[in-house]
Formats: sequence, C-alpha cells, structure tokens
Amino acid sequence: MRIEIEPRPDHLLAVASGSFDHAQLADVLKDIFTASSRHGLRKILIDARTLEGEISLMARYDLGRIAAELQREPVRIAVVASEDQIWPDRFGENVANNRGVMAKVTTDIAEALKWLHPNAANKPNAPDFN
Repeated sequence: MRIEIEPRPDHLLAVASGSFDHAQLADVLKDIFTASSRHGLRKILIDARTLEGEISLMARYDLGRIAAELQREPVRIAVVASEDQIWPDRFGENVANNRGVMAKVTTDIAEALKWLHPNAANKPNAPDFN
C-alpha cells in the first residue's frame, strides 16, 4: 500500500494506492495525521479509489479506532473509495464517528469535498473543487 500526501490550501489530500495491507494501516494513518498537524490542516481527504484488495471487518474497525487514537485536535476526514470497497452500513465510518472523529465515506469526490467544506458555497470566491 502506498500513500501520497499533498497539502492543499484548505485540506490535506492523501491518495492511497496499491494493495490494501492491514499491517500498514496504523503507519499510514499516523503519516496522514502527522502531515495534517504539521501543515495546520484539520480537513483530510483520503482518495482510496484505486486501492485494491479486500478490507476485512477488523480492518474497517481498526481504521476508525486508530483514527480516533491519533486525533489530537478535531478533524474532518472524508474517504472516497470505489463502490466495492464500501460496505452499505458504512461500518468504518460509524466506528470513527462513535469515537469522536468526524468521518464521511463516499464514492463521490464532489460529495466528499462538499462535506469537508460545508460553508464553501456560501462564501464569496468559493474554491473550485473540480
């Protein structure tokens, strides 16, 4: 599993690719949260649309649990994944939210960005997310 992290003006973009590896999960999330803190960005967009492989129930649980453990200040995390990677009940999203992490899982990048920036459309010169 590879992760490319890029600070944007109003959020941190983390692109996950390759084969999902549960053993790397904690390190990948730690890298994302460290970059978020370092750049002062409390909104995180994780693009996992090209991530391959099965994500088990335990891995989904760990995603939410580890994110909550790493959160030092409130953040909003939107995860964009392919339809086959997302369970209908959004289990990982629920685990994160139940532990105090504001999280959203979706297949739509525009929906993720609108969720990360709920007031952007109400501001003059709102950024173009496309």
